[in-house]
Amino acid sequence: WEMACGGGFKFGWKWLKTKCDVICESPTFYYFMNILIVLNVIFMMCERFDQPTWMDNVFKYTDLLFTVSFLFEAVVKIISLGFASFFRDNWNRLDLFVVVTSVMGLGLEVAERRLPINTTMLRVLRILRVVRVFKLMKVAVGVRSLLTTVSKSTSHVGNLCILLLLLFYISAAMAVEMFGMLTCNKDTPCYGLNEFANFRNIGYAMLTLFQVSTGDNWGGILRDVLRKAPLCDTSADCKENCCSNPQATTFFFAVFVILAQFILLNVVVAVLMKHLSEAMEQQHEESQSVTSAPITEQDLEEGE
Repeated sequence: WEMACGGGFKFGWKWLKTKCDVICESPTFYYFMNILIVLNVIFMMCERFDQPTWMDNVFKYTDLLFTVSFLFEAVVKIISLGFASFFRDNWNRLDLFVVVTSVMGLGLEVAERRLPINTTMLRVLRILRVVRVFKLMKVAVGVRSLLTTVSKSTSHVGNLCILLLLLFYISAAMAVEMFGMLTCNKDTPCYGLNEFANFRNIGYAMLTLFQVSTGDNWGGILRDVLRKAPLCDTSADCKENCCSNPQATTFFFAVFVILAQFILLNVVVAVLMKHLSEAMEQQHEESQSVTSAPITEQDLEEGE
């Protein structure tokens, strides 16, 4: 479309796209949006339970300001880059997701005053505001490189995670057979096992083994499973609170901790570090190739 003004000034889609290109390429706009992202994160950190009314009003209007600013940024980028180029970048998709959830949250807040809106959906949209923190990743180039490295190494790390899951599953099945009959009461108190950390079924056993792999009070769990008579039953036909074999128990936990805590998790870290070093070397080689590229006659003609 085109619209004529009093002085014969005309503007249309090309004029609008040109202006959006100028805004997107402007360093001032870039730094201004980064400052808004940091301020948004700071304001989100300041929210607290049972805050006074004036703080509610401040956060409400600042959230509106941030939402409008991010919406303006997304619209300008879409006009400048076009839909195809805009959605080709994952960071742009993240920005658009943040904008859409923020606008939906504001819309539901306004509609809540007039219509019977389900508050659960409103809470979910408010929680999704935390996704705005990821916009800081665009500012930190090093963090972006790390995220790119993690995404490229997903296949290798995924295979290691499957192997780690198999280790937990097999160990949990063995633990249920070995320690599933242990009980905790006044006569036989527990120092690590409780209602949620036990070996009564494979689900709780995997959760307990995960606690052991993190080193959280696993000494107390080991003390409970190594209990001896009269704190446990040593009979062959034991049905409840049965004693375990101390040698087998010690060997089981030693092997599990070595495999889960010291080998497999360190292998995952090693894979990530390998891909990170390769990515840094590739970036260094690309920067060197750009700086050392010879100047051709075509470059000189373009410069003239």
